[in-house]
Amino acid sequence: MELLLLGLVTALVWKLYQLKRSPHDAPLCSVTLCLFCAALSYPVAMPGGASGVDTVAGHGTAKLIQNLLLLLAVYFLMCFYLYSAADEEAGRRRARKEAVVVGVVAVAITVAAESVPYEVFAGSFSTADMTVPQIAFFYAGLVSISCMRSAWRAGGLAAMPACPGARTPPGFGWRRLA
Repeated sequence: MELLLLGLVTALVWKLYQLKRSPHDAPLCSVTLCLFCAALSYPVAMPGGASGVDTVAGHGTAKLIQNLLLLLAVYFLMCFYLYSAADEEAGRRRARKEAVVVGVVAVAITVAAESVPYEVFAGSFSTADMTVPQIAFFYAGLVSISCMRSAWRAGGLAAMPACPGARTPPGFGWRRLA
């Protein structure tokens, strides 16, 4: 597990070096922020980090922080795609719109996590009681749906000659997969 963290930190340091050399490169900034959020969420997910955060900030806070950081990591990964697939202004406009969705999702999962007692929120994903609506919403609901929605919608910005793999072939949309 430490090897994974070492890999994340090494990639982050390399991207920070590249960002220092090219500070106005939006796709590079997005990748750097994605790696930063992923690297920051890793220690919070470890047992020692989680118990330390929970001791200081209250039970369940480490789980909430980890999920919010991973939500941000996915958002910045989507921003990388948006900035790479579209022209600069269209990518920025779309990233701002999606930031609003991410903000709403972050507030919603925070409210969901804070609205249940600790006993219900304790444990891991595999032992969570998914019959409690707030727990199901926290783990699988709007977070994954909004991220997937954003990623699939971003494919519409890709120009065919520039990004041939970015679009879904005809007949392979959501309805076809359902």
